[in-house]
Amino acid sequence: MKLALVILLIVATAVLGENEQILTPSNSDQILDHLEGNNQNIYLLFFAASSPYEEVAHRNNKEIEDGLKSIITDNPEIYFARIEYGNPSFHKLAEVTQVNHAPSVFLMVHGQGVWIYEGTSELILERLKDFLPQFKQASSHKTAPYTLE
Repeated sequence: MKLALVILLIVATAVLGENEQILTPSNSDQILDHLEGNNQNIYLLFFAASSPYEEVAHRNNKEIEDGLKSIITDNPEIYFARIEYGNPSFHKLAEVTQVNHAPSVFLMVHGQGVWIYEGTSELILERLKDFLPQFKQASSHKTAPYTLE
């Protein structure tokens, strides 16, 4: 009986721990609570194009999201959320982050961030990978990822 409980706890911890970095907000305020919470977390928000009838938008969303899954798997310190850009529940978030294109990716640490939106899905992911080391270093050293001039 004790062994069964121990195994159950281990399995539950493993299952819940895997998804800890995936955020599932239902509105802007829920994700803004994370972004504005004075912490060292790195946030990666994917603003998906919300044109379900456009095959190109759907394909781009999928290509970017597949690449992002690889990035968050390799970087467990990153918190990730997928946001439907056209969803009215997230208009406030788009305004605050100044993201006004989709698909786009927003990377943030310590209140500073970058958004990447132009080009092919490959270019967006490549640019994200270029920024990531700065953001990881800023998170671990509690500094800004770049200097504002």
